[in-house]
Amino acid sequence: MKRYTTLSAAIALVLGASGSAMAGSIADVDQVGSGNDAYIEQEDSNGALATINQAGNDNQASIENLHISDDVVSTVNQSGNGNFGDIFTYDSDRAVSTINQDGNENGATIDVDSSFDVNGQIDQYGSINLADINQWEFSDDSVATIIQDGTANAADITQDETIAGAAAIDQYGSDNDASISQAIGENNTATITQDSDFAIADITQSGVDNVAEIYQEDSQDAWASIDQVGEGNDAYIENLPISDFATSSISQDGDSNIAFISTYDSDGGNSTITQTDYQNGAAIVIDSSFFTDADITQDGDINLADIEIAEFSDGSSASISQDGIANAAGIWVEDCVDCAASITQNGNDNVADIYQTGVSNTADITQTGTSHIAYIDQSGSYNDASITQAGSSNEADILQSGEYNIASIDQAGSDNYATITQSGMGTAAAPNVASISQRGSGHSASIDQSGGGGNTATIVQY
Repeated sequence: MKRYTTLSAAIALVLGASGSAMAGSIADVDQVGSGNDAYIEQEDSNGALATINQAGNDNQASIENLHISDDVVSTVNQSGNGNFGDIFTYDSDRAVSTINQDGNENGATIDVDSSFDVNGQIDQYGSINLADINQWEFSDDSVATIIQDGTANAADITQDETIAGAAAIDQYGSDNDASISQAIGENNTATITQDSDFAIADITQSGVDNVAEIYQEDSQDAWASIDQVGEGNDAYIENLPISDFATSSISQDGDSNIAFISTYDSDGGNSTITQTDYQNGAAIVIDSSFFTDADITQDGDINLADIEIAEFSDGSSASISQDGIANAAGIWVEDCVDCAASITQNGNDNVADIYQTGVSNTADITQTGTSHIAYIDQSGSYNDASITQAGSSNEADILQSGEYNIASIDQAGSDNYATITQSGMGTAAAPNVASISQRGSGHSASIDQSGGGGNTATIVQY
């Protein structure tokens, strides 16, 4: 009896050791030269390790992790030109896949299907390289990263039907193209960082509670775009120093979304935010950037839009357009010369505010509907302010402090209220001018000018 027990124990020990060896399988291929092909397949191999090293040109390397090859580590290293590396993971959780390429005109692809908590990274150094990472359905909690250093490179990450996925692309050089697509998911994050001229960055997300970020620094003539469909999503684009003539746009379709674009020390750019639905928030900040334009368009109710133009941003413009009920819009312009601000609102119960400091600035607010509030506050000289309201029970106020300013209010409807207050001295050649025109019934209007002679005031009611 003891003999059989000992034999059984020995057999179990051998089988256990054999199973452990199979679980921790190691596969390694090293190739030197050109036109080589290497392939490793691991199936049902938990804890396996696969590595391919190739030095030369026009080589191909492929690694496949299939069916329950969990906790595996796969690596492809290629140096040279015209090489291609591929890693495919299917139904294998917690896999780590890495492709490193050094050279030009190389291609790398990492594909993941039905695998949780996987990590894929592609590093490329050189020019005209192509990198793709695809993580398909049921690949939740997965991470995809592409890093490229060189010229005319392209990077693409796709995460489809994933939860809590993270995607990031970093590019350095010129004429690079980066794209991230996350479809039908939630709690996903996508980040693109570029330090390259003529760069293109694009992020597309559909689902809820997703976050998209694009950062472009020292990127002349760069282009950045974020497109989100769903609820509770956040989108951020930042144009960092010397990203001149950059074009940035955010489009969001859904409610409770937030969009933010910041431009600092980057002249001649254009920033646009478009939102559809309700309870959305949008903000654009322009700082130390000459001749830069900012535009926000919102279609829905209870939305908030803000644009700020900070000092040393002469010749810049800000525009907000809102269509809906109970929306609020504000524009702040600080120490600016020849800057323009305009707000257009259609609907009811909307609020619009414009604050400007500087010289030769213009401010314009247009509102149609009922129960609106419009307010313009300008300090400085040679400024021009205008408010136009069509509807009833609206309120319009213009406050100007400084010399040689012009203010006008035009209201049509009933029970509207208008005031203009100007302080500062005018001259016969350049007077302060204030005018209010009201058409309809039950209106109230007042003009208050102080600071000396040379001012003109006109009120017309009919």
